[in-house]
Amino acid sequence: MAPVIKSSSMVKNIITPIDYTTFKYLGGTIFKDKNGVYISSLFRRGDCFINNDNNFSNYDNETMWLKINSGLCEYKKISGADPESIELLRPNSFGPGDQELPAVLKDNRNVYYNASVIPGPDTGTLVVDFPYLRDKNNIYCLLSSPEIILGADPETFVAEEPIWMYLAHDKNFIYYRCKKIDGSLGSSFTWIGATKPLSVKEYFKDKNSIYLIKADELDFVYNLYRVVGADPETFELPSKVEVQDKIGLIRI
Repeated sequence: MAPVIKSSSMVKNIITPIDYTTFKYLGGTIFKDKNGVYISSLFRRGDCFINNDNNFSNYDNETMWLKINSGLCEYKKISGADPESIELLRPNSFGPGDQELPAVLKDNRNVYYNASVIPGPDTGTLVVDFPYLRDKNNIYCLLSSPEIILGADPETFVAEEPIWMYLAHDKNFIYYRCKKIDGSLGSSFTWIGATKPLSVKEYFKDKNSIYLIKADELDFVYNLYRVVGADPETFELPSKVEVQDKIGLIRI
């Protein structure tokens, strides 16, 4: 028997209760029942979240179901999603600067970006390396509305860790935030490293140039730079951050 839903003056929306017997948490703020698949924003709505965990992962099943059905959680049904075959490829989460990064799901018919259908991907060959989605035919960028990265090669495409760098390469180019770096040579991509552990300044190179991903210290926004005049064959990491800051940089 389903628990009793208590009325609340804080209820913001009238909803059809999620079926208790088939309720299942999938990850992030995504769940399903026999009737559909549902997603809630990561940003807190009323009393939706417990212990500020930004998702449903700390709920026991009954508490989660009661919270969702109380009307305190704002959520939407993913139109057309099949609860029987739905698979969560990537949960929604927070990224740099508390940016909400999307969920990616698939069922036997479609691929979904949060609650929207991504037209075109081959569901049988999907790989998600946020912000990139790869299938046998194309590379998709997921930073905003999903779009194909024209010219990117699916067979040689590699997304680098950590994902907050948004860095990737294929046999032809290096990509940053889904855009190719003009003049780069992806086949010779090499990590150089950071000036210190957990640094927000990371170096990499190809055979033509040295590059630096550097976080703005005020708003923690990452920018990409080409190091002026550096020789990729002989370049070594600056030994001190103070020295690093004096290197000539061109923002790309």
